[in-house]
Amino acid sequence: MRIIRDTYRKHKETAHNFLWANIKTLSSGIVLLLILLTAAKNISPEEFGLFNYLLAAIGLVVIFCDFGISASTSRYIAMYKVT
Repeated sequence: MRIIRDTYRKHKETAHNFLWANIKTLSSGIVLLLILLTAAKNISPEEFGLFNYLLAAIGLVVIFCDFGISASTSRYIAMYKVT
């Protein structure tokens, strides 16, 4: 138990950042699920299919538009803090 406590104290900021990143991912997934369930209940199957096509297209745009910008930004910040 002492090892865990000492490791936590040593990496406290990283642990908190990890926690907040997981909360963000979980909450966005829950919101998306609520939107899909609400849409499935309130619109026709044809409109729901079109809605899913729209969500898939937006997802593809998000995937292809990143182009590693977030990874390079993280690397730059890490290198800047070292120097």
